[in-house]
Amino acid sequence: MNTAVNVSIVSPCPKETNTASEYKKRQQAENYLAKRFLIAKDSPTVKLYVDTADNQKDLQRGAVIGALAHATDIDYELAKEIVENTNQLRYWSGREIYAPNEGVVVNRNHKYHLNLWKPASIKPDANVDATPFVEHLQLALGSNEEVEFVLDFLAYRYQNPKPKHKAHHALYLFSEQQGQGKSLFKDTIMEVFGRDAIRVSSDVKEITGQPSYQFWGRTLLVVEEVKVGADTRLYDSIKALSGMNVMDANPKGRESFEAEIPAQVIMLSNRAPMFIEEHDRRFFVAEWDTGLRGSEKEEYFTRYIAWLESGGYEAIAGLLDTRDLSGYKLTAHAPMTPAKSACIEDSIPPAVEELIEFLADNPRSLVFSYSDLKSFLKDMETTRQKEFLAMAGLNKGRKPVNANKPTLYWRDGVEITKANGEWIVTYQGSSNQLERVVYKDSL
Repeated sequence: MNTAVNVSIVSPCPKETNTASEYKKRQQAENYLAKRFLIAKDSPTVKLYVDTADNQKDLQRGAVIGALAHATDIDYELAKEIVENTNQLRYWSGREIYAPNEGVVVNRNHKYHLNLWKPASIKPDANVDATPFVEHLQLALGSNEEVEFVLDFLAYRYQNPKPKHKAHHALYLFSEQQGQGKSLFKDTIMEVFGRDAIRVSSDVKEITGQPSYQFWGRTLLVVEEVKVGADTRLYDSIKALSGMNVMDANPKGRESFEAEIPAQVIMLSNRAPMFIEEHDRRFFVAEWDTGLRGSEKEEYFTRYIAWLESGGYEAIAGLLDTRDLSGYKLTAHAPMTPAKSACIEDSIPPAVEELIEFLADNPRSLVFSYSDLKSFLKDMETTRQKEFLAMAGLNKGRKPVNANKPTLYWRDGVEITKANGEWIVTYQGSSNQLERVVYKDSL
């Protein structure tokens, strides 16, 4: 039965020498022990426990005895007897799963797993007016259509913390102007959803590499300070993971398993994304700017934060909990915003972005041959190759540096000339022999 488990212990009838009060206290202690602790390791030499109260997974027997005695107000000897003689403790499977609205310990396929989910301290209150939050979004986003989509996005996940099928949408919010409240927005949804419902990352590689299942295993995944263009595989990885409900996980030192990845991603950055494709349907892209500056901005955020802390979080939770989502389509394209349209127009193709990274990784190389750049050139449209090379800061031409007169590629600002029988490369006021500045002596 795939439900959270409530454990109840039935003890033998008390001996005649035991009072009813002593028997009741013992039974309460046994029940408390069974509900709070799991067995993590059981061998002839060592026995370790899991404390579900604080998620400690290597608790020794003496600590369990002490905690039981103190928590249930029984003497140490009785606590020791109960711990040593009980056969009612459940064995931990070794796995932690995300199971919203279920207990601390969850039974799946007759195995006991720890629950990563914890209830939020903020409780929804639809009777409190959430207008300041809606107006705040309108101020930051500037469009009612954009506000409505963000509210639908958040409300769907609030009402469905772990849906059978997640919406294939991702948010990308950026602001080149500092201090506009992107981090406050993140902190707000963490308060409303509960901190255990959201994973936060400041490194794109964390959410695209093999251990990424740990980040995608919650309701929402927030990526802060996204380094736009730092990894051209970002778009493909996000696109794939945002459309998947499970993935194969291969944790170090453990056997692989199928991990659930219900999270949708919210990305925050100081710059517009440069990886959005023309026909992208997943990313909702919006510029986050309140338009407020100086003392006006400080006064506004002081008032807004005061509202949040005096019932605003509960109001937002109430708004999301009761929002009508009949018009929200999980498979619909994310709306085309002015910011997204501009990003697509200005976007750099993945092959060009990879070439830019390659050039940045090899700053001492000024001249390249076709074989050096073949992996990038093959992914560029032939008719637009010159345009794409210019984006990367490269020029192209044939040079008679040897009998084959090869096609060479050189950085902007480089001059390749022949003087006194030698080919010389001049760049930023310095001159070197060609052989010293070609990529890995490829000529």
